[in-house]
Amino acid sequence: EFGTRQAEMFFASCPEPKTFQSCSQSSEDKFGAACAPTCQMLATGIDCVPTKCESGCVCPKGLYENSDGQCVPAEECPCDYAGVSYPGGFELHTDCKTCTCSQGRWTCQLSTQCPSTCVLYGEGHIITFDGQRFVFDGDCEYMLATDDCGANSSQPTFKVLTENVICGKSGVTCSRAIKISLGGLFITMADSNYTVSGEEPLVHLKVKPSPLNLVLDIDIPGRLNLTLVWNKHMSVSIKIRRATQDALCGLCGNANGNMKDDFETRSKYVASNELEFVNSWKESPLCGDASYAVDPCSLNTFRRSWAERKCNIINSQTFAACHSKVYHLPYYEACVRDACGCDTGGDCECLCDAVAAYAKACLDKGVCVDWRTPDFCPIYCDFYNTHTLVGENEYQYAQESNCTWHYQPCLCPGSLGSFPDTNTEGCYNCSQNEYFDHSEGTCVPCAPPTTTLPPTTTGSQPTTETTISTEFHSSTSANTPVAPSYLPGLPTPPPSALE
Repeated sequence: EFGTRQAEMFFASCPEPKTFQSCSQSSEDKFGAACAPTCQMLATGIDCVPTKCESGCVCPKGLYENSDGQCVPAEECPCDYAGVSYPGGFELHTDCKTCTCSQGRWTCQLSTQCPSTCVLYGEGHIITFDGQRFVFDGDCEYMLATDDCGANSSQPTFKVLTENVICGKSGVTCSRAIKISLGGLFITMADSNYTVSGEEPLVHLKVKPSPLNLVLDIDIPGRLNLTLVWNKHMSVSIKIRRATQDALCGLCGNANGNMKDDFETRSKYVASNELEFVNSWKESPLCGDASYAVDPCSLNTFRRSWAERKCNIINSQTFAACHSKVYHLPYYEACVRDACGCDTGGDCECLCDAVAAYAKACLDKGVCVDWRTPDFCPIYCDFYNTHTLVGENEYQYAQESNCTWHYQPCLCPGSLGSFPDTNTEGCYNCSQNEYFDHSEGTCVPCAPPTTTLPPTTTGSQPTTETTISTEFHSSTSANTPVAPSYLPGLPTPPPSALE
C-alpha cells in the first residue's frame, strides 16, 4: 500500500495541462487513466474497453495524447504511412489520390486524371498499364505503347518501341534498345546512351541524365504527359497521364482499368494466348515469330539453387516494409528465371536488375529500401569522385578527389510523399537532404522531414506544412540548365532538340 501511495505521489506532479487521475480517490471516471484519450485511439477507431482502474496523467477533455506525450487537439494528431509519421493537415499525393491527415486518419480523394505505368524489365517481363503480367522472348522490334490505334488518331502520335538482342544458350535477351517517336522527333536509348534527332514543335522534351538512370519527361500540351525511366540496360518504365481518353495499344495494353482485355492485338481483337498477342505487335512482319519461352531453370538445373538463394532477398526481412504494399512473389519468380537464364556472363547483372525492379516498385509506393551492400549488387559511385569527364563517355583520373558523390537508394527519404520529381536510386553529388533540380540546375533542399513531429502545446495553431504536388508538370523552357558535375558520361542534347 505504501508503494502504491508513493507511486501516486510521483505521478501526481503531471506536466501541464495533464491532470492526475487516482484510483484511490473517488472520481467521476471509476477507471482513472485506463482509457485516457490518445491519438492512437483516434487512428485505429477502436473503442477502449477498460478492465480495471489505472492511476496516471490524463489530457484535459477535448485533447489527445500523441506519441511524444503531448496533449493536442484531434486535428493535430499525426497519421502514419509506410512507417513515416505525418502531422495533422499534411497532404500526401499518390498516383491516383490526394490524402489529407485528419484527426489521426487519412481522408482521400481520387484525382481526376490517374496516371498509368507500364514496366518492361529483365528478360522480357512486362507489367501492363492495367497490371497484367507476362513474359516473352523474341529478337524483333516490338511496339510497347502508342496512341496510334487506328480510329481517329490525332497528330502527333507517340510510339515507344523495344528491340531485343538475344544471347545465352536458353535464348534470353541480353541487351535492349528503346526507340521513341513523337511526330518528327526521334529519341533512341541504347548502349547506355541516348540520341535525339528531328524536331516537333508541339512536343516539349526534358532530358534528365544521371550515372545510373535516364529520365525523359515528354509533354504534349492538352493531350498527355509521358515519363520514361531507363536504367541504361534492360529496364524501362513508361508512365502516362492523359488529358483525353485517347485509345492506347501495344504490349503495354490499353490502360482502360481492366487487365482482362490487355492482350488486344494490332487487329483489334483480344488474343487467346500471349504468343499471338506478342507476335501481332512486331514492327516487321519479316521478323520471326516469338515462340514459347522455356523455363531457363529447367535447362540449367545446376543454377536453380544459386538463383533461388540469391533472389530470396526479395522475400526476406530486407524488403519486409514493402511486402504489404507490393506483392513480392511474382518479382521473386521473375528474378529466379532471369538468374537461371543469364548463363553466358552478366549473371549478376541479371540478378541485380531483377531485384532493382522490385525495389523501384516499392519506391513508387512510397517505401524506400536500402538493399545494396558491398558484396551484393554494389554501385561504384566513388568513381566519379576521382575521375573527371574529358570527352563523350571518356574519363580521366583526377589528382584531387572531391568526395561529394555517393549512392542513395532514393531521394529525400524523409519526405517521399511530397517529393516533386521522379524518384530513383542512383549516384548523387547533392547532400542527403537535397536533390538535384534540373530546372534550377542546382541542388535544392528536400521538403521538411516528417518522421518526427514538432512538440505542440494546448491552444497553439494546428501545424501546417507547405506540400508539393507530385503531379508532373513538364517544363516549357527552351533550354534546361544542367549542372555539369551531375552528368558524368552523358552528353546534354542541344537546346534545339529539346523543344
